[in-house]
Amino acid sequence: MSQHLDLDALADVLADGHEPEHLQSCESCRARLSELGTATTAVSGALAALATPELPPGLADRLA
Repeated sequence: MSQHLDLDALADVLADGHEPEHLQSCESCRARLSELGTATTAVSGALAALATPELPPGLADRLA
């Protein structure tokens, strides 16, 4: 059996959808991928629910 996928490799799977062959035969990595997907969805939802802060006065002009 090949080595288990690390967090970076699992995040790549979520980002690009390309699943390495290892995931077909490794229940442990599939479970970790599922947990990572659930956590990613939860964090994205929590961030989307936050109010957008207003820019400090003059900041937009200074950045332009």
